[in-house]
Amino acid sequence: MTRFTTLVFLLFLAASANSEAQSARSYLPISLTYLAPGGHLADTFGIKPGLGFNLGYQFALDRNWRVGAKGTWMWSPMSENENGDFSEYSATYYQILATVTWRAIKHGWTPYVTVEGGLGFLTLDVMVGNVPVAIDGASAVRGSAGGLVGVLIPLSDKLDVDVAGRYNYAFSENGYSVAGASVGVVYQLTQ
Repeated sequence: MTRFTTLVFLLFLAASANSEAQSARSYLPISLTYLAPGGHLADTFGIKPGLGFNLGYQFALDRNWRVGAKGTWMWSPMSENENGDFSEYSATYYQILATVTWRAIKHGWTPYVTVEGGLGFLTLDVMVGNVPVAIDGASAVRGSAGGLVGVLIPLSDKLDVDVAGRYNYAFSENGYSVAGASVGVVYQLTQ
């Protein structure tokens, strides 16, 4: 009886691994973002909204769940405010994040929610001839967490348009967050 139970268990395990391998897919999400910084640090230095770029990799665990990683980059100019004139400076924010995405449905327009967490690297730059140059000692690496709520709009079997709202918070003593919108594509690498 023990051999039969073990054989049934092994056959079930092999069948589930085979079906999981058939449904496994890899995706390449790429997007442009428009993000507005917030928090004490952004207010102090007059950091304005800026443009960003995201590039990632996702692996589908099943029809609804995806896990992955992504890198983000955002550049924002600074302005004059009651604390001084910072118009010759800018802020650059890089992130390396792990992501978990839940998609509500599989076909058609697909709403989704993503939770992300990882590290954020914020640096203050001085503008020299329209090129940002990092200021020594004016950077920090902090943990960051956030999320996205969006919708995937299919263009073909392998390509979706991705429209999302995003919020992310860096755990710094002065507080720094970004909120905004992104538009991009998600390309299916494998089937």
